Amino acid sequence: MSTAAVTDVVKFHISLNASELGRSIAFYRTLFGLEPAKVRDDYAKFELAEPPVILSLIPIPPTAGGNMNHVGLRVLDSAALVEMQMRLEQAGYKTQTEEGVECCYSKQTKFWVNDPDGCLWELYVLHGDADEHDDHGPSATHGLVGNSTFRGKVQSDEAGCCGGASELKVSIGPSVAAAAEVRNASAVYSHLLTQPLPERIDAADGTFTEAQLQGTLNMQADRARIVGFLRETFRVLQPGGSVLVHALTSDRAFTDRPQLPGPAALVEQVWTDTEAAAMLSEAGFVGVQFAKLGARPCFTVDDTAMRETKLTGLRPAAECSEGSKVPVLYKGPLAELRDDFGNTYRRGVRVAVPSSVAAWLASSPLAASFFIPEESAGGGCCGS
Repeated sequence: MSTAAVTDVVKFHISLNASELGRSIAFYRTLFGLEPAKVRDDYAKFELAEPPVILSLIPIPPTAGGNMNHVGLRVLDSAALVEMQMRLEQAGYKTQTEEGVECCYSKQTKFWVNDPDGCLWELYVLHGDADEHDDHGPSATHGLVGNSTFRGKVQSDEAGCCGGASELKVSIGPSVAAAAEVRNASAVYSHLLTQPLPERIDAADGTFTEAQLQGTLNMQADRARIVGFLRETFRVLQPGGSVLVHALTSDRAFTDRPQLPGPAALVEQVWTDTEAAAMLSEAGFVGVQFAKLGARPCFTVDDTAMRETKLTGLRPAAECSEGSKVPVLYKGPLAELRDDFGNTYRRGVRVAVPSSVAAWLASSPLAASFFIPEESAGGGCCGS
């Protein structure tokens, strides 16, 4: 659909969190009787002509308060947007502006404002289409992913976009004030930036197959407190279970609260990417990897680049020192690698490892870099 076709009318905008994006797309396709205007792995959008409504779906676990992410209004032009913002500012309501950002696969200028009860509103004008989502539809701070640069004190007239969260994807309205949510249907434990950090997770050992920590590392808590919570997360995961940590990280130490604009103002602290990975390992997770480390900074504050980061890790399914030994060979291109179990792999040299470790290597992103006998590649203790 061309930009011209969707910008000649004022449209109301509703954004909903969806536990399973595909299932929600199917429901709204049936409800509206039309195909979505856009579908991506992390985003979907329906555009209705009558009534003129835009419905976007963000793959974030709904909270105890419901699945409302935010509401918005797309206006015809920048003049209308400025007039609306001036009315609010003159009446004493604080707004946050974002200029020319890429969000929800489009280029937009917008501002954000909360109503008296905390409902988040997004008011924007559309400039054109964009190829990438930038992963901001309410994620850990409704957005954290943009292309803005800030010097000294962060300016409030530029910012990232409406992120998941999550790609840091976290709703920031009143519906997320509840404690961390347990979704038994899919055995997923979720914790959001806006929720309290519990000393102990109210669940038995090995309850969940997956944990999603959206923005948790951006809360104000010391290192020991965060590692303690990560250990709790490890405890409630089943053997072989996985964790996803979605956060804003920096390329060097940043000790002050960053004072970011818009919804990103929820970010209380930013750890370096190195520390974030180290804390996961310290909590007991293995196979820790950067599933995403934004090529472009979301923000730059005092010359410190801050990027959207996704880290994944596994709870071992058993002691990986057990089982029969399997000779695996690292094919390169590096001189050597070392895994989390103390095994060192030198290029072209066979190394005898437990069969469980061989199975883990075979299912990991590094599988193509190893020669592993076919009979040893199935099943294993370390998760997949």
